Amino acid sequence: MSVKKMVQQSHRSPVLLGLAFLSIVTVTAEATTREQVGEQVQLQITVEGAASDAGRVLIAILDSESEYDSENGKAVATAVWPVHERKAAGYFALPPGEYAVRLFHDENDNGEFDTNFLGIPLESYGFSNNVYAPFGPPSFQRAKVELQSGVRDLTINLR
Repeated sequence: MSVKKMVQQSHRSPVLLGLAFLSIVTVTAEATTREQVGEQVQLQITVEGAASDAGRVLIAILDSESEYDSENGKAVATAVWPVHERKAAGYFALPPGEYAVRLFHDENDNGEFDTNFLGIPLESYGFSNNVYAPFGPPSFQRAKVELQSGVRDLTINLR
């Protein structure tokens, strides 16, 4: 399903709207972040529960409620990680602050978040704090994590 079609059909499935932007992320081997000055916090993310080692995990990190809620929200960092032994892992260097993580396992490696004709996800996905909202993406307030200093470990279980 194309990103345009996902956004058009998002009125039927809020999950699509919340995850549509993930299909837009540029496929890169390493995380990219905005240029920041000052102290950096290392956010180590482990993604667990992949159905297989096929494909990759596409990740986006957002730093505000307005960006998180926007269908064109700009991520402060994105990454594409390989899956090994049904897990993916990596890290980001970010300035202290509040962030929410969204990701999905692009099992067929087509760069899109696949859904069925009703808009129900065909690929697994997850959010920071392992927040689950059955009828759409969880709010930024529920998904946000606070990065203060040092290293922060985060495990996200795919659904």
